[in-house]
Amino acid sequence: MFEPINVLMRDPDRFLGYDITPVKPLVAKLKALYESIQPPGDDPMLDFDDRDLVRYAEQAGFATIDLELRVTVKNGKHPVSWEQALRMSGNPLVPPLGEALDRVLSPQEVAEFTAYLKPLVESGTGRERTAVAYLTAAKELMCEATCGDALDVSGRPGGWLSGSTLRIFRASVAGPVRLHC
Repeated sequence: MFEPINVLMRDPDRFLGYDITPVKPLVAKLKALYESIQPPGDDPMLDFDDRDLVRYAEQAGFATIDLELRVTVKNGKHPVSWEQALRMSGNPLVPPLGEALDRVLSPQEVAEFTAYLKPLVESGTGRERTAVAYLTAAKELMCEATCGDALDVSGRPGGWLSGSTLRIFRASVAGPVRLHC
């Protein structure tokens, strides 16, 4: 499983990866809008981390769990046009930047925000921060069979044998075989 860890991608001194020092009061209004839609500590898209994923897998009964967390911080962002940036949204639940600006800032504040941020966005002068978790987990299934038997494991959810039929072939086996699937 691949899962972005949004809580680790936040940088309180930046907005969308850009330094916000000169426009901090304006960004505070934008952040308030976004937080009203997705409250911190209460939103399932934002309120978990890699440790939670491991705990959820344990609670689901997986016998083997492996999680790799990859956090990357890179100076520089991919430059985009300001018009494109205004149409972008962090996720489907929040409005694009342009709509958010119109909802919470006055026309004068939008002009001030744009005059500051537009050159940074179009030149890629920011910091990119990503955090992703790669989780693999397996459940152990116990089966008993005799040589020549076909085991239908299609009803076993979540295993690498899911949707398959396993046939036991071993001429030297003379009794039941216990498999760890």
